[in-house]
Amino acid sequence: MSTQQMVFKSKHESLIAYFIGLLLCAVANLFAQAPDTVWTRTFGGSNSDEGRSVQQTQDGGYIICGYTRSYGAGYNDIYLIKTDENGNQLWYKTFGGSLFDEGYSVQQTNDGGYIMTGYVGFEQLCLIKTDANGNQVWLKTFGGSGVDWGYSVQQTQDGGYIIAGRTTSFGAGYYDVYIIKTDADGNQLWYKTFGGSNYDDGRSIQQTQDGGYIIAGSTLPPDSSNSRVYLIKTDSDGNLLWYKTFSGIRAAEGRSVQQTQDGGYIIAGTTYIQDQQYYLYLIKADADGNQVWYKTYSGLAHAQGYSVRQTRDGGYIIAGVTAISPPAVTGSAYLIKTDADGNQVWYKILGGSNTGSVGYSVQQTQDRGYIMAGSFTSTIWDVYLVKLSPSVEVEEDMPQFSFISLDRTTLLCGQSVMIKYQLPVKSSVKLSIYDLTGRLVGMLFEGIEETGYHSVRWNTNGMCSGIYFIKFSVNNYYEVKKIVLIK
Repeated sequence: MSTQQMVFKSKHESLIAYFIGLLLCAVANLFAQAPDTVWTRTFGGSNSDEGRSVQQTQDGGYIICGYTRSYGAGYNDIYLIKTDENGNQLWYKTFGGSLFDEGYSVQQTNDGGYIMTGYVGFEQLCLIKTDANGNQVWLKTFGGSGVDWGYSVQQTQDGGYIIAGRTTSFGAGYYDVYIIKTDADGNQLWYKTFGGSNYDDGRSIQQTQDGGYIIAGSTLPPDSSNSRVYLIKTDSDGNLLWYKTFSGIRAAEGRSVQQTQDGGYIIAGTTYIQDQQYYLYLIKADADGNQVWYKTYSGLAHAQGYSVRQTRDGGYIIAGVTAISPPAVTGSAYLIKTDADGNQVWYKILGGSNTGSVGYSVQQTQDRGYIMAGSFTSTIWDVYLVKLSPSVEVEEDMPQFSFISLDRTTLLCGQSVMIKYQLPVKSSVKLSIYDLTGRLVGMLFEGIEETGYHSVRWNTNGMCSGIYFIKFSVNNYYEVKKIVLIK
């Protein structure tokens, strides 16, 4: 085949892929309608601002972190925004110095405050703890003489924190996966690096049901010019148990991971098909990291995936970006809902004509709808927050988690209370007790439970009088009930 024929064939295949993407999107809409947009909000000022992470908070509102060039002390500052349940800004805070600072991940903590990770001064991985009003409690930095960034943080079962990112200060290669475990005050307990002699990074981390950790990112093997999705499992001390790599047709990157209801893992990212074409990539792995299936989604022409979460019906919600036609620089925020096997149920493209948008973070909300955070631009970038209604077609007949019920809410110290709940599907359940300061004081149950009705009795022997909270966590949902102990 001549060079001219090869070029023609490549262009021909690109056009075919483009029109197939359009056709698949159109066909999908015939069978399932995407949920309605309830509201959209943008935040920022006269310069560029971006949202990288969102979580619904205990009061039904939302917390978002990213970076801002409109406010703060430096060229970039870490940007933390709190909204009410309708997306109206309650307050915002900035963190950082006079250089480049950026936030990538935020989570509400047990005490009602917030924990963030990212970097400060462009070179130091940071961990920032705030109170419930966003006021800084402490800021810790980690790393060495190189460049070290944090991409993902989670509070751990012991009240401390686990961080995933990348480092050039430590490890075997140019960049290595970097995970750090701290205590509740942000003091480093240990760190680990993973990777080879080339480029490796960790983009997402979660504590697993066994107390260990699962990390997703990317690795460039020494014998390849193409990156691969990198999945790492460790024990509770960060020691490697196993790792897996998954290669795309050309190259692949892992951006988000979550342990699923069956004890396996779901990973979202991007796979590059050929020049100027890339697909959103979804991988389902079993509990040992072995690939069960993978799916690619092309969007309107090509797409990238940044965030995935399992939904209450056992399927998945994914956020990313889709470009209208290659090689467009600016695309549109892209949400995909799938069933448990990764088959697309619906998709939604957010933004408008002559604008650009990206979806960096998504989760299902307490009302079974969805919240997405990212960035939006018509002239400059702003933080973008979008609330969607529940997916009627999928969830009308979906069995619901029963609210946790108590046989009493006020009792004498030494008495017991019966906690009841119902599970429509086999689920990961955790029942934990916190005092008024947000300190974990007891774990009543943690593990996998079958479908049906369940009950746990809490005996309050040895507990002081006061106000306590029972937190019922099941898969991606949680609820809190108050208990008053009196003498």
